[in-house]
Amino acid sequence: MPSVKLILRLSALLACASLLGCAAPREASSDNKLTATIATTTAVTVMQVLTDNEAGVDGLDNPRAVKISPDGTYAVVASGDDNSLAIFDINDDFSLSFNRVFKNNTHGVSGLEGASQIAFLPGSNKFFVASFYDSALVVFERDEDNEYRFKRRVSDGLSIERIFNSTEPLGALDTLGLLGAWDVVVSDDGQQLFIASYKSNALSVFETSVFDASEPGVSGGDNHSDDSVLVNRVEGGELGLGGAVGLALSGDNTLLAVTGFDEHMLTLYNRTTDGDLELSQTLRGGDTGIPQLVNPQVVKFSPGGHYIYVACAGSDAIVVFKRDKIGGETAKYALFQTLTNEQLGGGLKGAGSLAISPDGLRIFVAGEADTGVIVLRKESDGRLRLESKLLTTDLIISSLAIDDSILANFLQGISSLQLSKDGQYLLVTSAKQDSLSVLKLESGPED
Repeated sequence: MPSVKLILRLSALLACASLLGCAAPREASSDNKLTATIATTTAVTVMQVLTDNEAGVDGLDNPRAVKISPDGTYAVVASGDDNSLAIFDINDDFSLSFNRVFKNNTHGVSGLEGASQIAFLPGSNKFFVASFYDSALVVFERDEDNEYRFKRRVSDGLSIERIFNSTEPLGALDTLGLLGAWDVVVSDDGQQLFIASYKSNALSVFETSVFDASEPGVSGGDNHSDDSVLVNRVEGGELGLGGAVGLALSGDNTLLAVTGFDEHMLTLYNRTTDGDLELSQTLRGGDTGIPQLVNPQVVKFSPGGHYIYVACAGSDAIVVFKRDKIGGETAKYALFQTLTNEQLGGGLKGAGSLAISPDGLRIFVAGEADTGVIVLRKESDGRLRLESKLLTTDLIISSLAIDDSILANFLQGISSLQLSKDGQYLLVTSAKQDSLSVLKLESGPED
């Protein structure tokens, strides 16, 4: 069986590994060239760099995602190689203090093999982890005493060997659509949870209320398949979902986007007031469509929902779509702009991380097969321009008692980016360096 690190570095896993293949990057059109003049408007201070198995920190071996709790008091990290969920308290100055780690198959915890993504339940103390290898949804909770607890696992209970190595078809064994679970999001109203699963090639929808139930098979312990908790399993239109890996909900929760890695697809669903999903649009890339929409991975809506940003690992590019209404037709999204690694002067190889400032004016992007964070600014016409590149040599280093070799490389192989609610701090995980960093952002004067 391939190593977890090979499979789970989705930028490096899905974009660069021969396991799934990768199309060559396309040439950018000449009318889309950027002027690579960097406006130094983003001053950055490195506040903290936490590394796995250093200073009592654990659970950072190949970190796949970091998320901040809705109340801003703690952050959680999903680790693909530690097979764990690590929890860090957020202090008043936004520094992090290690709290604890939940590891797979220890102290009754299960379902974390290949932990890949995290989502919080609004208005609740619950949070969820999607796990690739265990093909599971794992539920955790913080109680009134601020103690963290493993609540349950939802999966089909199939072994890793059966899911990933067997030549026998899975067929009816795949009841929940969670095989190769990669991304998870929760609606802002807290009613529904969505999971994109690569191996199932499906979008699974759950009502979050089922996780509050107490009857056997619905709450507590290591629970396997119970298809009564599944509300809907979506496998796309005529073309399917193309290898589902990424999810995003628009700010008003009326649109759901799904990226299809293998078939270079972006599928959009309208979400009704009742929570039903209706297929709205399918955008194709690669040889049959939009040239730079190759192996799309991470997708984000702009705060107002007028733009969609997609990080494409196969083309080392950011593809931007804009919503337009033509005549009396329902508004649809169309290609608006592409930004390639070549145009930006490097930094986007294996593009796989995106974060958007609360005002929607800055977009932070990174490539897992590259180094540094690229900061893009949205202009008045909606187009993005290069504002700055956050490289180690350009950052202000706080008085950190850290080995110089770590500081020199901590922005290599970035696997996720997470902004604080006020946009003043950026959390960065590096899969290559097994680290979690805290950057403080300060805006300077415009040129």
